[in-house]
Amino acid sequence: MSNIVEAENAHENHIDTEKVPWLPLYLIPGAFFRVYNVDEESNVVLQSIKMPPWSKAKRHGHYCKASGYTLEGEWFNDEISYKEGELSWEVPPEVHAPQTKEKGATILITIVGKPGDDRLLEEHHEDGSKTLIKTRFFKALERISLEDFEKLDLKSLLD
Repeated sequence: MSNIVEAENAHENHIDTEKVPWLPLYLIPGAFFRVYNVDEESNVVLQSIKMPPWSKAKRHGHYCKASGYTLEGEWFNDEISYKEGELSWEVPPEVHAPQTKEKGATILITIVGKPGDDRLLEEHHEDGSKTLIKTRFFKALERISLEDFEKLDLKSLLD
């Protein structure tokens, strides 16, 4: 897999986010995301999500804590709205399906799992089944090229 960030920057604490491509986000039809950094030891993920107008995420739960800083637009968790410049946070066992209305939203998200526990999220399906999303899912997508992303078998990364 090719990493977008040049090898000479591997030891720096800097990521040129414009070089990280937007990838299709299967949890939200029409949405995209970028995974900037994943620390597998502490189970921490830094990513951005771009949701188009009138989109809704699939219902999911949290094993992790998550915070979201709204960079652009507006989005909703239940009846609470988050506008540009506002910060939200979620704690386990939060279960929700974030959505947008007439404005889309771009959100910078930090996921903070528990050290030694790589479970982060859990997708809730209409039939009552659930799909576990672990740190390794995000690690496989960390700064990945769109070409390599299209070659991935995403289901193999999910439990």
